[in-house]
Amino acid sequence: MNARVAVYSALLLGVVAGFVALRGWRPSSPSVEWSRQAVAAVQPTLYWPAPARSAVRLMLRRYGLPESWSYEGLVWRNRGPWARVVVSARPHSPLEQDVAYPLDEAQARRLRRFPHGLEIDEARGLLGARSDREWLNVLALNLADDIVKGRRTPEEASGFFLKTASQTLAGKSSPYTEGLRFKTPGRRPPAFSVRFAPGPRW
Repeated sequence: MNARVAVYSALLLGVVAGFVALRGWRPSSPSVEWSRQAVAAVQPTLYWPAPARSAVRLMLRRYGLPESWSYEGLVWRNRGPWARVVVSARPHSPLEQDVAYPLDEAQARRLRRFPHGLEIDEARGLLGARSDREWLNVLALNLADDIVKGRRTPEEASGFFLKTASQTLAGKSSPYTEGLRFKTPGRRPPAFSVRFAPGPRW
């Protein structure tokens, strides 16, 4: 195991230990088995590309343990505003986040003209975004809602996306990146969440 992977492994296990401590679990508790499962959940990600590992750590800190995990990806369901969150080993767009957002055929057709990572699942009534950062997904989904509601054309939304992403990277804030600006059916708070101070990148 090289030094970078060792550091990453230690950071992830520290996140797991933090959840155990914050819930007051003791060595004799059945939750020790839960902590073993937590370690098992993060092990498949140790050799993933850096953007994917970064997304794993952020999702663990924000939404707790995933419901399922494998070498292909980690999956969270019904956490925060999200119907589903998936982190995979894809090097450039490892983070997919879906909301419950039924679309008719005409709406889906308009959204397919927006070229910034939207994922449309008409059969399941899900609308998602895929990138390497949560705020980019939030931005894309807020603009998708603008398109559906007729506030922007796909072309106008695309221009706004590029401008806002550039400004955000330069340190400027935007309400379009700070949270979803629309409500989704079945939205509910996460089962367990805790705020962590930002950690170092690896």
